[in-house]
Amino acid sequence: MGLPATEIYECSYGLVDLYVSSGIRFYNCIFRDSEEFSMFDINQCQDISVKNSVIKNNRSGEWSAFISTYESKNIEFTGCEFKDNLYTDFCSGQNVKFNECNLQ
Repeated sequence: MGLPATEIYECSYGLVDLYVSSGIRFYNCIFRDSEEFSMFDINQCQDISVKNSVIKNNRSGEWSAFISTYESKNIEFTGCEFKDNLYTDFCSGQNVKFNECNLQ
C-alpha cells in the first residue's frame, strides 16, 4: 500500500465524524487503536469515500454501530482492510457500499 497519507489513531470518541459534508476523500490512510461510539459517524453527507486504507484495532461502544450513517448517500469504502475491530453492529444506515474490502 505504500506510505499512508494520513494516520488517525488513539481517539477516544471515534475516528471520523462528518456532518453536512460532501466530496470528502480519504486515500491510503491508517485508522487505528481508537474506541467508543461509532468509528465513522457520517450524518447528512454525500459522496464520501475511503479508499485503499487500513482500519484496525478499533472498538465501537455497545450502543454504536462501527459505521453509522444518517440521511447520507453515496458513502463508499473501496480496497480497505478491516482488521481486529470490535463492534456489536458493523454498519447502520443505508447507501454504504463496500468494494473489494477485506472484512476480518
